[in-house]
Amino acid sequence: MHNPSIVTASALALAVIAATTPSFARDEQSIRQGAEPSAKHGVQGAHDAGMGKTLPTGAQDFVEHAAEGGMAEVALGKLAVSKATDQDVKEFAQKMVDDHSKANAELTSLAKSKSLEVPTEPNAKHKAEADSLSKLSGAAFDKAYMTSMVADHDHDVAMFRNFSERGDDTELKAWAGKTLPTLQDHERLAKTTASKVGVNERTGSTGMGATHGAAQ
Repeated sequence: MHNPSIVTASALALAVIAATTPSFARDEQSIRQGAEPSAKHGVQGAHDAGMGKTLPTGAQDFVEHAAEGGMAEVALGKLAVSKATDQDVKEFAQKMVDDHSKANAELTSLAKSKSLEVPTEPNAKHKAEADSLSKLSGAAFDKAYMTSMVADHDHDVAMFRNFSERGDDTELKAWAGKTLPTLQDHERLAKTTASKVGVNERTGSTGMGATHGAAQ
């Protein structure tokens, strides 16, 4: 039989190690999920700044993420054009509809030429976000929408930059690099517009207890 005191001591030691080495635990989990450990491991270890999301470097994954995000931007933009009360928010939303519709068409054409699958609608998370926003109105809607747009474009810029540098398809890398400046313009405009309607950029707070994270 095992000595109970030895077993207890061993279990305690393992618990202490796990509690004091969170990065090891995260890396071990990443390995089990088929990903490289975080941070120092280059391409697969590239993470969305501040969001803890591994950014795609494979062509199919990038197409799926970019297409779903782009369609969500268009859907939310159309919603905001009809529901926003602030004129700057309405103009921002229309720009999202126009620019992302164009980018979506370009991406779809390029992806299909490579026999890559392209999503035809936003994913469940994006749909849930649209549903949540649709229930708001007035200033509360404007603030929540712009909070979402800041977070979404922070993510988009990180994803497109990463793929343009580390992606595994030359033509898609070039397209991501060409599209990146537009997304960076969107990111700057989103932060400016959000500030105008009272969103605290540093905390993402709307000042009304309603915040929205990234949808991608």
